[in-house]
Amino acid sequence: MPKARVNGVELHYEVAGKGYPLVFVHAYPLTLEMWAPQVEYLSRNFRVVTYDARGFGQSEAPAAAEAYSQETSIEDLFQLMKHLGIKKGCVIGLSMGGNIALNLALRHPESLHGIVVADTGAGSDDPKA
Repeated sequence: MPKARVNGVELHYEVAGKGYPLVFVHAYPLTLEMWAPQVEYLSRNFRVVTYDARGFGQSEAPAAAEAYSQETSIEDLFQLMKHLGIKKGCVIGLSMGGNIALNLALRHPESLHGIVVADTGAGSDDPKA
């Protein structure tokens, strides 16, 4: 069970395959296990990274509410990619994971060749925004 200490917490992650990096971010309230069929297929030709987001699965779950935010989730993913030596890759996210991927692209576009965002809100729940 590999873990990476990033952004003040330990994140559980798994890597399968070799080649161009694809990083998958899971939906709420699931874990990296949701990506098992994609990992099985895509790891034949790609380096596939999955991880449990902060507070989910086998990753550390800080007790303090202020340890969780969109900004924190973005930085967790960015630092995990750096920890794994991924300078550029493709990030794929579903729902909550898609929102993290979308905001990573906005915050750190230099770290991505592309993103796949599925079933994700844009974070514009405030009608005034």
